[in-house]
Amino acid sequence: MLTQLALKAQETEIILKGKELFGDIKARQIGPALMSGRITDLTGHPTNDRVVYAGTAGGGVWK
Repeated sequence: MLTQLALKAQETEIILKGKELFGDIKARQIGPALMSGRITDLTGHPTNDRVVYAGTAGGGVWK
């Protein structure tokens, strides 16, 4: 019985799209955002585990 209830719940999945999902919200430009100072990526040196590289949103890589 529990399995039948679970299957029934999956059958009644509602997929919203378009106006049903967003209503009267209009698309608008909200960017570009000020991103300076933010780290966007980190990676370690392939052979030296004491070295880390940080890439920033404003450009540049720090060691």
